[in-house]
This record gives sequence, structure tokens and C-alpha cells, in this order.
Amino acid sequence: MNIRAIKKYIRGIRRILVIAKKPSEAELRRVIKVAGAGMLIIGVTGVVIAFLLSLPTSII
Repeated sequence: MNIRAIKKYIRGIRRILVIAKKPSEAELRRVIKVAGAGMLIIGVTGVVIAFLLSLPTSII
């Protein structure tokens, strides 16, 4: 990488940091709830699939 490319990259990062804002507490709680619900759904789905695959084939 040359110096120009590094400076351009740093300028881009700085621009993003200026535009970005800290989320409010309500926003943060909403994101945590949605992410948690998504992880829970994926986890439960994985457990159900693992359980179904562990059953003997004569039962299915």
C-alpha cells in the first residue's frame, strides 16, 4: 500500500465516525432483544434438528 491509499482509507474511516451516532438506550435495548430472539430461534431450531437426527430411523 502506498501513502495515498492509507490516507484515503483513514479519511473514509473518519467520515464514517463523524456520521455515526451513539444509539439511545431504547434503541440499544431493542437491538439486544431482536438479536437475542434471533439467536434463541436459531438455537432452538438447531436443538430440534439434532434431536430429530439422533432418533433411530425406525421411529421416524
